[in-house]
Amino acid sequence: MSETLVEMTAEMKHTNRNVEEIKEKVEVMEREPADRWRDSARALFNTVFGAIGTAVAGGLIYVLTTMPK
Repeated sequence: MSETLVEMTAEMKHTNRNVEEIKEKVEVMEREPADRWRDSARALFNTVFGAIGTAVAGGLIYVLTTMPK
């Protein structure tokens, strides 16, 4: 019976290590969509402000080139 308990204890330790590995992998998988969403939001932010900056620069160029001399 003692040998059986030793074997069961060893098996439980092995199982606990496997569970910890799986937990870590799941945490990584759960973070991926959040990272993608954050990257998408950043790209949208950059696009909007890039378009605004381009419009302002274009307007300034237009005003400067059409001013009477």
